[in-house]
Amino acid sequence: MTQGDETAIGQRRRRLYLDRNMLVIFTITLVALAGVSSIAPALPTVSRKFDITAGQVGWLISIFTIPGIVFTPLMGLAGDRLGRKRVLVPALILFAVAGSACTLVDDFTHLLILRFLQGIGAAAIGALNLALIGDLYSGDERISAFGYNTAVISAAAAGYPLIGGALVLLGWQYPFILALIGLPVAVLVSFVLDNSPPGRSQKLALYFRNLATALRRLDIGALFLATFAVFTLIYGALITFLPFRIEQDLGGTAIDYGLVMAANAVGSVGGSIMLSTLKRHNIPARAIALSMLCVLAVATATLAYAPDLWMMILISAVIGVAIGLFLTLMQTMVANRAPEEQRGALLALNGMMIRLGQTCGPLLMGLFLAFGGMTAVFFGGAAIVLAVLPLVAVAFKPRPS
Repeated sequence: MTQGDETAIGQRRRRLYLDRNMLVIFTITLVALAGVSSIAPALPTVSRKFDITAGQVGWLISIFTIPGIVFTPLMGLAGDRLGRKRVLVPALILFAVAGSACTLVDDFTHLLILRFLQGIGAAAIGALNLALIGDLYSGDERISAFGYNTAVISAAAAGYPLIGGALVLLGWQYPFILALIGLPVAVLVSFVLDNSPPGRSQKLALYFRNLATALRRLDIGALFLATFAVFTLIYGALITFLPFRIEQDLGGTAIDYGLVMAANAVGSVGGSIMLSTLKRHNIPARAIALSMLCVLAVATATLAYAPDLWMMILISAVIGVAIGLFLTLMQTMVANRAPEEQRGALLALNGMMIRLGQTCGPLLMGLFLAFGGMTAVFFGGAAIVLAVLPLVAVAFKPRPS
């Protein structure tokens, strides 16, 4: 390869974030994040509005993620067989309509029903967004694409709590209006995004046999379980109960929580774009995964003792670095290991584990809160992450050459 070729490849890699398809994928990612990050600052206000406990208000998160446990793999299968756009566009519309309708109700039960419907749309969005990256990019570009997408996730995780925290000052229902961004994104997907053809060349029975073969691999199972553990921690400790820790123990506000999560997002952006550099220096994936899980667990446990907002911001940034690196690595590895015609289904199953973690996180941390108080929430989340360390270590043990 000539020096000119290397320069051209380097320029292409640097401009990947300006690629038309990549920009549309970024907007899809922003929609997916609007379902939770924007309403997290409103949870204490919703708790007071409907006179419910912190544990009960966690259902506002869980009921949104429960549909993903069932619908995410189905949507991944549908995307593989029918094509991504045919599934993604209706899902974006459902997400926008059901989510924005939450602003019109004044009853917690009706609010939960609408959140459930919105979660069905979110299941398809989460199932197909990562599959699009796997379809449209390969090699080093795929690593960079997942890194850029994780950076967008992190930026949204920073911006949405701040926006939601400002909107909740107007009323508990206003953060839900952000779901309407799904409508213009549906238009972009319809007319701008390149569509990968459906994988109909493979008979359905053979499709499922190949999928089952892939799922029996230890490394794929380890990736799924590690993803589940991390999202259990994120949605249980950081999103559902950290706002209550800031408000009750530190006298903070929804804006303060937004600042803490903004620091988390900045760290995550840094972590997500570090993966390409670490891989170029031949740092083993196993070492990256294990070290980031350890950092994530220890830093989360220390949140229970952060004496002031500034220390919490610092710890949150460290957690963000670990999350950004870990998630980028996991998504890239699942995409690389997935056969092309099962890529959507495997990434959807990984998305199902994300949804399972998002659903179980608030409920499990609610149990920790009931039996051990707020400290138990953060130590419990750390313990769940540490529990998957042995499996990850075995699954990614270097093989003899």
